[in-house]
Amino acid sequence: MTDHRDEATTTAPTNPRRPAASSSANIRYTQGRHCCRVDQPLIAAPATSAVMISSSYLGSIFFQDVRAMSPLLAGLSLLPMGLASLVVAVALPKIIATQGPARVYLGGVAAQLIGAAAFASGIDNTAVAIALLALIGAGLPSAFVPFYGIGASHVAIEDSGVGSGLLNTFNQTGGAVGIAVVGTTIATVIRNHHDTAAAATLDGVSAGFLAVAICAAGGLIIALVLCRLLSPTKE
Repeated sequence: MTDHRDEATTTAPTNPRRPAASSSANIRYTQGRHCCRVDQPLIAAPATSAVMISSSYLGSIFFQDVRAMSPLLAGLSLLPMGLASLVVAVALPKIIATQGPARVYLGGVAAQLIGAAAFASGIDNTAVAIALLALIGAGLPSAFVPFYGIGASHVAIEDSGVGSGLLNTFNQTGGAVGIAVVGTTIATVIRNHHDTAAAATLDGVSAGFLAVAICAAGGLIIALVLCRLLSPTKE
């Protein structure tokens, strides 16, 4: 008779106070050789939300004030960012099933970091800007879907309302603080700039994306540290 005691497991014993559907996310996420756990997603929530809100805000300013587009054309230029988010969101269930939510979250934040850092270098080409915003957009669902899934999986069913409220509070707070920081950054750069309005705005947008890249890097570092510190040991 085959002894199955040494086979690797991917779930922990189900807590009867938690929904059965989330029991597989309670302790570990294991796919093949990969095992990672993130038990405290609230720590990274403000940074992740700040990237999401601030990127679309900065993109709108870039297209209208730097590239002199009308509001309609600026909106159309932001459309690929939303479409990229939609396409990735549709594919996420299969990606999470093979890679695990923690790894998908890290990949999403890394995409945001790459896009924001490239924009911070002073990009003034419309096509390149659209592509970079689409990359950031693709990273949004990759970060938020696993983020909410991981966070909700550690909340007892009777406390689900409180858990959801906490996640959304940190989410909204991060977005508001991100806009405040980015807006202040742009205003400071433009006020101290002595070139044309378009050049000043471009420098302001670049500085704003630098702040966004720092937020993305902060969220990525926090997640990596948590993965390192909270990875379960092999049983």
